Amino acid sequence: MEAAGLVEMLIRAPEKHTVSICTIISDDDSNGRAKAQSINNGGKLLGGNEAQKFLADPSHRKRVFARAIYNLASASKKTSNVTKGMVGHLKYCYGACVKRNRHLPEDQLSAKIYNILEHVCNNHDGCDAA
Repeated sequence: MEAAGLVEMLIRAPEKHTVSICTIISDDDSNGRAKAQSINNGGKLLGGNEAQKFLADPSHRKRVFARAIYNLASASKKTSNVTKGMVGHLKYCYGACVKRNRHLPEDQLSAKIYNILEHVCNNHDGCDAA
């Protein structure tokens, strides 16, 4: 349903409002991305439409990240030592890291995100000076 709405929006916006949609911020919906391609690439848009740049919604990514860690906190003690208190702290650290470093290229941002685990284990060698 959302993918169909996205395609309709991409078709109607240039016709009705003479605007071109270049960037779409979404929740990583691969179905939407696939359908927002030109027909030549297996999508639903006519060949004249320009390719859109998709960016991820940071709030959605933060929720997905936290959900995965919360699942670890909900697992048995034999499986995981993650506590529910850790989940909140990791979620906060992840959000702060993304917000603070959103200007960085993807590979550098990824390195910063991986450093969160070192940070919560009290190893601050990879942390920025405050």
